[in-house]
Amino acid sequence: MARAGVSAKVRYDRPRPRFAVPRRFEACRSALTGPAAPGTSATGLVAADSHPIVLAGLRELCATTDWLHLAAAAATAAEAIAAVGENRPRLVVMDTRLPDLPAVDVIRRLRTLHPPVRIVLFTTDPERAEHAAAAAGDAGESVAAVVHKRTDLSGLASALRRVADGERLLPDGSAPGARRTDRLRTPGALTPREHEILRKVAAGMTNIEIARELGLAHNTIKTYFQRTLEKLGARNRVEALLRADEKGLL
Repeated sequence: MARAGVSAKVRYDRPRPRFAVPRRFEACRSALTGPAAPGTSATGLVAADSHPIVLAGLRELCATTDWLHLAAAAATAAEAIAAVGENRPRLVVMDTRLPDLPAVDVIRRLRTLHPPVRIVLFTTDPERAEHAAAAAGDAGESVAAVVHKRTDLSGLASALRRVADGERLLPDGSAPGARRTDRLRTPGALTPREHEILRKVAAGMTNIEIARELGLAHNTIKTYFQRTLEKLGARNRVEALLRADEKGLL
């Protein structure tokens, strides 16, 4: 029996939940239960080609390869450059014939914009691709591979994996696809510019003639060639050319 002045009925007009989740934790909950973002361990890739069917193939490759993430697909050089600036990918797979800029200019801009990027030239003309890399000077060191477009997706995936692991590749002259080239993957390998100057030396050009043709200072050519001598373990031009020929550099 209730005492006078005290209600026997207790009312809970606004029941409190046993545990209330503060709003600031809702975003965390969504991040845990929602779709996962691309894995942090995945290698980011930007694909650049003016042919939709090539981009479709690269899209399929990334979709079926758990270690690759397609950050962006571009049909022009301008789109590719913007995509690299925005996404900072590890790899760029690009054609050498983009409609708005020569390949050499694209290589230079990508190197300036994002130096760690590794460029794979995916092309029907490997010789043209090698020339573009050489003409890009020091920026050509960003070109890690040249892969022929006749290569199937599994071959391209293998090439990309090796490039992502730090190798450098050149086309095999006897068959489509890509292979390892010892002179490019080993420490102390010649840069594209050093290789270009070495070939001009082999053609009988003097340092002054090479400097004039490349638009560089005479002392710059001397410095490049001195590095080449050191890398080849040679004391003079004749010895350098003999060693380079033995290594298949000429």
